[in-house]
Amino acid sequence: MRPLAKLLKPSFLHGFLLDGLTAAGAGFSAAVFDAEDTPIAWAGVDVSKATPHDEIARHLAESPGQATRELLFGGTQVGRLLVSGPGRAEQAQGLCRFLALSLNQLLDQHQLRRSLGEEALEQYREMALINRSVLHLNRSMRVSEVADALLSECESGLGPGFRGLMYFRDEKSDGFTCYGSQGPVDQGGYKFLPGCPLFIEVMAQGRGEIINDLAHDERWNKEVQGIESVLIKPIVVSGEVLGALVLAGIDHGSSFSTAHLKRMDTLATVAGIAMANAMHFEQTGKILLALIKAMSTAIDSRDTTTSGHSQRVAQLAFGLAQAVNNDTKIFPDKEFSAIQLQELYYAGLLHDVGKIGVREEVLTKSTRLPKGRLDLIGLKLAFWGTANNVSWQDELSRFKKINESYMLTDEDKAVIDRFHSMTLSASGRSLPVLSEEERAGLITDRGNLTEEEWIEIFRHPIESCRILQHIPLSGSFPDFMTIIRQHHERLDGSGYPEGMKGDDILFQSQILAIVDMYDALRQKRHYKAPKTQGEALAIIDEDAGAGRLDMGLVSLFRRDIKSIETAPVPEDVSLANLEMF
Repeated sequence: MRPLAKLLKPSFLHGFLLDGLTAAGAGFSAAVFDAEDTPIAWAGVDVSKATPHDEIARHLAESPGQATRELLFGGTQVGRLLVSGPGRAEQAQGLCRFLALSLNQLLDQHQLRRSLGEEALEQYREMALINRSVLHLNRSMRVSEVADALLSECESGLGPGFRGLMYFRDEKSDGFTCYGSQGPVDQGGYKFLPGCPLFIEVMAQGRGEIINDLAHDERWNKEVQGIESVLIKPIVVSGEVLGALVLAGIDHGSSFSTAHLKRMDTLATVAGIAMANAMHFEQTGKILLALIKAMSTAIDSRDTTTSGHSQRVAQLAFGLAQAVNNDTKIFPDKEFSAIQLQELYYAGLLHDVGKIGVREEVLTKSTRLPKGRLDLIGLKLAFWGTANNVSWQDELSRFKKINESYMLTDEDKAVIDRFHSMTLSASGRSLPVLSEEERAGLITDRGNLTEEEWIEIFRHPIESCRILQHIPLSGSFPDFMTIIRQHHERLDGSGYPEGMKGDDILFQSQILAIVDMYDALRQKRHYKAPKTQGEALAIIDEDAGAGRLDMGLVSLFRRDIKSIETAPVPEDVSLANLEMF
């Protein structure tokens, strides 16, 4: 309580008493005493300013007619008014009543102004807290970061004898799990707190509660050691309890007040919205990731030999990018941000989505010519052999071998051209042993695709971008489309679809190119057997030596291949801090 002399200045009181006594007439005196019964102002008393206070009080007490009244501030006595008169006490009582009423009205006005000021200040502080916490809690859409920010706000202004904890509802068990803390959560058995009857009751009621004497509260779980007092505030959004803020007093004598609870109420309101948004966003991220994986799986499943290719490529790209981040020799100045790592992972999952526009017979083509066409060639060879009285079975075996070969020799090409130039005559008509279409299907230099079929394959990076442009990822992943479009480009310009060279090819695209090629080599295809790790790396080394792939990346990939291949799949890739929606 503030002293009376701080509320009503002695100089003001002296003038006030003089004015009152002047109106009353001669012979009256008056004095104002504080709560300690020490006179702080007087009038009508024939003493000097140097007179001791106790002598002034004694002088007033000896006056014949006296009256006294309490002076109140906020319902509490802060002093008294004493009036003495020359005659009977009734005369002094009337003057005392009038002067005390006036002084108490002044004190009431002062109390009102103070209350309004304190209320305004409290409202300002609450608004400042809301403003600060809104900015603080909404900087991130990661639940863990929102929790850390909330705990930081909870503990601001508290001493070292307090610890803040955050509990969230566990979707699997429907219980509550400690999600974050300021200080170790395993000390004092905080993990047992959600099973405490007190915690359960507060969460069921949905209202905050303070317990400053836990030792005597029957609801307190004795397994939770080292806590003297506790404040539990449920985080409620739309009637659903998402979690709880817990402040624990760990020092002897630590306690909480209603002001602490009010602060937690404000924070819990803001935090509940921020937390619900973060949880919703992370759940949306999980759904999107599941949809992306489903899309990549659907594309891969069109061909059983490519099953799982996109997810393996995404994992390898993620692992190689992390190897770049950890490397201090080959790429000491190169580092990918968390968003760039996510971007590369997503690009790996969806890099072949454009193959949805490639005909299935092209994707699953296992030989240069279909069996029916090869059977027709066999009939023509039999006719040719009979007509010319030569063996034809060896030639058919040769064509079967050519049909299943991945690479042709010069001798193979010569055989194809020789039979293409030969003709058969029947019923006055002639036709080649190998038609132009059959020759084109067999003469391909690499693999079993014709030039027209390769053009169809070459188009899939562009088709991927055309399909994915409808998914709003570019705001958060600015290079996402570029990585996918360029993953078949080569540094020497021999790649597709645009034949780009050197630094025009994004570094992330070069990473995807290496791991995409590696996985394709390591897996069985319709037209080839799988390569061993050593064989695949040797082929990639050859491409790097020829200037088609980045030598530094290939060297790093070879060096760290074991850790890259066994790196855990980033199932928990978060969409936090993205600008998708």
